[in-house]
Amino acid sequence: MAQEYQPLRSYDPYYNLSTVRQRPPTYIDAALDDGQVLHYQPARYVAQRRSCVTDRDRELVFRMRTVGGHAGASHGSGIAEEAAFRMAWALDQLRRSSR
Repeated sequence: MAQEYQPLRSYDPYYNLSTVRQRPPTYIDAALDDGQVLHYQPARYVAQRRSCVTDRDRELVFRMRTVGGHAGASHGSGIAEEAAFRMAWALDQLRRSSR
């Protein structure tokens, strides 16, 4: 059992955060009504990651939606809004990497 646990633990993004390791740009999108991921789990990861930096973590975007579930908004303008947020973040990352 311990033989299987250690390799899995080495990939865990929550427990492998540290002040010395560089963290990649990350966009975290969560929903209060998500039936598969409880709302506090992504918030807990964000808090853990922010505790590993001495200044503001500008590479981390955390968005908590009040409507929608695991797959996001199911209809209407919410679908376009979610897509716009994700595309804007991705385009910003591309702009930053091309400098």
